[in-house]
Amino acid sequence: PARPLAERIRVSAAIEIPEGAAEDAQRLNASLVALLNCKDPSWGPARFDVVYQPETGVSRAVLYGTPAFLSAALAAVGVFVSEDRT
Repeated sequence: PARPLAERIRVSAAIEIPEGAAEDAQRLNASLVALLNCKDPSWGPARFDVVYQPETGVSRAVLYGTPAFLSAALAAVGVFVSEDRT
């Protein structure tokens, strides 16, 4: 029998961090790595990559995984943004 659709679908999201926000990028990336290290096993496989484009100065945090993982990760990003210390 086929696995449930929720277990087969994978989604992705990219979070762009503009030039001049290196400290914010480091803090956000550390938070996302911590989320991956303690993620709920029911979220299934997940991945996090950081891509830096020197020509634009933009850093991108790219997340891949199940909808459950991405939902939790984007909620964490929302908390991170709401706690802006600038």
